[in-house]
Amino acid sequence: MPTRNVNLANELDRFVLAKVESGRSENASVVVRAALRMLKREEAECEARLSALRKAIDEGDASGIAGGNPFARVRRELKLTKPTKGDGVSPRSSRRDRSPDIATSTPVGVSVI
Repeated sequence: MPTRNVNLANELDRFVLAKVESGRSENASVVVRAALRMLKREEAECEARLSALRKAIDEGDASGIAGGNPFARVRRELKLTKPTKGDGVSPRSSRRDRSPDIATSTPVGVSVI
């Protein structure tokens, strides 16, 4: 098995020592290997979620622009009575103008992956 030297912050070193002293782990190497397995599993789960999100975005893009007033439909489903600020609907806009051009707008705070 390959050997690595790893520098740990004091807090992590105390954590490793506590696991060994408590008897939960044989030695520091066992603790570090367990932590790396957990990190590997967490990253795989994150990648799976990102992949599912990308697929959902692609499916949404392929489905085209929603007809009618999608914001009103969402408000009805959520049982909201008034439009909220920033929902893309202006009280003075015509019915035709109520759906924003999704292809040219990116919501604030949203990054495209």
